[in-house]
Amino acid sequence: MSEYKKIQCIKKMDKDYLDRFENIVNEYAPKLSERVIMNGSAFTLHDFEHHCFDIYKIISEVLFDEELIYKTDYGISQRELFILNLAVLFHDIGMFNVLGATRENHSIKSADYVQKEYDDSRSVFKKKSDLTVNELKALKVIIIAHSDVKDRSVEDKKNGMKSPDLKDYNAKEGKIRAKFLAGVLRLADELDVSSDRLGSGEIEQQIEEGKKQYEELKKYDELETNRKELEKWQGFMVSLEHWKRLHLISSVQRNEDGKTIELQIDDDYIGICLDEGKTEKSIARECIDIYNEIEKKLNEVIDSAFNQKKFSNYVPVSKIILVTTNEMLDKEISDGLSVRRLVSQKDAEVSSTAKSGTKSGKYPMVLDETLEKDIYEEITKRNLIKFGHFLLNKTYCARDWIDTKEIVETKRILNKLVDIIVKDINSNTHNDYAIIGIDLVGSLLASRVAFALQRPLSYIVSEKEELNNASSEIELSIKKTNDIILITDVIVTYDTILKAIDKYSFKTRMDSIYTIFYRPNYRIGANSDLVSKTYSINNMFSIELFEKKDCVYKKNNCIAQNKKINEGENDNENN
Repeated sequence: MSEYKKIQCIKKMDKDYLDRFENIVNEYAPKLSERVIMNGSAFTLHDFEHHCFDIYKIISEVLFDEELIYKTDYGISQRELFILNLAVLFHDIGMFNVLGATRENHSIKSADYVQKEYDDSRSVFKKKSDLTVNELKALKVIIIAHSDVKDRSVEDKKNGMKSPDLKDYNAKEGKIRAKFLAGVLRLADELDVSSDRLGSGEIEQQIEEGKKQYEELKKYDELETNRKELEKWQGFMVSLEHWKRLHLISSVQRNEDGKTIELQIDDDYIGICLDEGKTEKSIARECIDIYNEIEKKLNEVIDSAFNQKKFSNYVPVSKIILVTTNEMLDKEISDGLSVRRLVSQKDAEVSSTAKSGTKSGKYPMVLDETLEKDIYEEITKRNLIKFGHFLLNKTYCARDWIDTKEIVETKRILNKLVDIIVKDINSNTHNDYAIIGIDLVGSLLASRVAFALQRPLSYIVSEKEELNNASSEIELSIKKTNDIILITDVIVTYDTILKAIDKYSFKTRMDSIYTIFYRPNYRIGANSDLVSKTYSINNMFSIELFEKKDCVYKKNNCIAQNKKINEGENDNENN
């Protein structure tokens, strides 16, 4: 395990720091490995011998300009280098020995662990680190910022690199520039995507066994006991997908120009994939997904952590490229990236308008960006946007609608929707509450959520649905003391939700609203009180909305048709 001491960012520490660091590594590195090999692990490698080792190499060989970063009186201090190396060691230790419980907030758990060890006068960390209270604070905020906290315990405006705690801290020598060091760790961690991280076949076998267990349980997921087991084993599916992608990239290195990060694709592995029936297009899509995540982190840290001239000299990289000798794959990647850039431009325009376009000046919070992207791609791939000019209700008309029924009836997507909403509800404190679904699609999702949470369930049929599908009004089967969590499929104007709140006197009992889609529109303002209580899965599909009396397609006599209503079927967008 002594190989790590040959890596430049370790080797450049003075002997006193290196001796301290070696003692700390000897004590805590085995704990990271313990986490990986325990039975039931739902994580890929977060150990010292592979993951931390890779990060130290990436920092030294890909990110740092060696001639400047270690330069006396110009580069980072010995104290900063020591704290950065400690942050790499401890950044994932919050995962060790805790089955699948801390993926969303493991960075906070890691910082808490460091604090606990610091408070223990007998611990190796306390005895050998020699950190002041201020330096400990710097170490903790660097660890926390390496990964966004994915539950709502941290506000979005304070999450990750946006944390106000990322500032300069006084140290025994000079200052600890926490934001810069956090940016280095965050980017290096994201760049550890090559096959160097695969480790032994033992872990891959374990993940494959977890997949088999998951697939077997899924056959009987209607049983409550199996449903609980499914939640436990579902992490393996995420791990397996991530694990297999590690085979795609053979190495990460810096180009000779000094500014470009190269993700070298393993062309031998690509050949195997093609022999097994995969296509260049599908492989290109996976490579682009990896590229997207890294580019996002790179741009983020450049803007927030490397934006001073000295810091940009320390870390001169400014772009990423995928490198392959397979000409067909290279073309598919190039074509895919061109499409992605066009989509990104459109999304940026939507996002920019969204921040200021509604009268309230607010947008519902998106619960999970990965699932948001997944649903966006699913709708695009399956052509689930139905083009035309439709009535939403008696007041509004709009261009185009989303076939949400198709989305919710896709089991893979439905399971993810339920999982995200349940986790978010569980991550917050609520009074005695009931789940209420709005309309047919919203009620289907609400029933699954209520079952998972073991909470009372009811549903509301909109006026339009009552006319088409209901012979009598639905009686809400909930206590009058229950707070209300509403679940629906799409929100545009909040019209249906406002009517339900008024009809059933929910105003003082409203806890929160969950929707699969919030469709931004820039002519009709949303209700600001409800926006603050709303949590969305996808905000990426804007909508062209008019009041019927102002419809531009036929002034004062809107020609919109709603084919779903005419056919006596469910209209999926009326909220």
